[in-house]
Amino acid sequence: MGSNELGSDPGNNPPSGCQTILLQWKATILAGGEVKVAFPIFDDATNQGQNGQFNIIGYATFKIWGWKFGNNHAYEFRNAASDPGMTSALACTAGQARCVIGQFIKFESIGSFTGPPGADFGTSIAHLIN
Repeated sequence: MGSNELGSDPGNNPPSGCQTILLQWKATILAGGEVKVAFPIFDDATNQGQNGQFNIIGYATFKIWGWKFGNNHAYEFRNAASDPGMTSALACTAGQARCVIGQFIKFESIGSFTGPPGADFGTSIAHLIN
């Protein structure tokens, strides 16, 4: 695998340590704080299943509102239309649905995290000054 490639681990078995992280996110959100997470964006995928590989070209940062990864407890939080701040359009409750519910914040190229500039996703920063 190249330096910007990641492997695949399909299935519905959460990695070790996931529950602790999700409980920390939940505590932060319930205390009125924000949880922002960078999700990888890929432009190419090869193979399937555990042999899958993804070429990462950047990251999309999301402000997390809720999630549903299955397995109940920490793996499901504010994913129903009746939860605070949720609507039926945002809900993720149907059967085996899995989701992250949140607000897109920004794109970042791979270079933002690893060094040399990566792809330009066309985003810019505007500053207000007096």
